[in-house]
Amino acid sequence: MTKHVVKRAYSIGNRVTHSKWGKGTVIDHSGVGDSLKITVHFDNDNQKRLLLTKHAKLKKIKE
Repeated sequence: MTKHVVKRAYSIGNRVTHSKWGKGTVIDHSGVGDSLKITVHFDNDNQKRLLLTKHAKLKKIKE
C-alpha cells in the first residue's frame, strides 16, 4: 500500500503578507488544496482572520 503525503502550502509559523492587512504569522490551518483555510495573526492590527487561501492572495515572506 502506498501512502500519499500532501504538502500544505502554508505551515504554522510561516510569515505571510497581504496587500490590505500587511504582514502576519500563520497560527493555524485546516484542509488541503483548494479547501485550505488558515488563520493569520496580522502585525498591524493584532487580529486573527480565517482565510480561504484560494482567494486570500497571500504571499509567503522570508524574514
